[in-house]
Amino acid sequence: MLKAKKEYIYKRLKAGDEALRPLYHELVRTVKRLTRKAKSEYELRVASQAKTDAKGFFQLYKTKSREEIGPLRTANGEIVSSAEEISRIMNDYFLTVFT
Repeated sequence: MLKAKKEYIYKRLKAGDEALRPLYHELVRTVKRLTRKAKSEYELRVASQAKTDAKGFFQLYKTKSREEIGPLRTANGEIVSSAEEISRIMNDYFLTVFT
């Protein structure tokens, strides 16, 4: 309900009703705070139920994990897949970009 109200006020604000700006910013902060709180409570609930509901825990864990970078091609064309070589190649690349 708050999100719908925020969107309505946003549309009115874009139409030129500047008196709603403070109300809009207050709603944005409220929606963000409530969203963060609900997400945190959900994660705590899933973590506390991990012993009985392993599937729910691993579903949440899967969304939080990231895949590693795949094989990279060096400047002279060879393909590298070891973590040390990939980190060296990325480091060399970023050194050339940011210097």
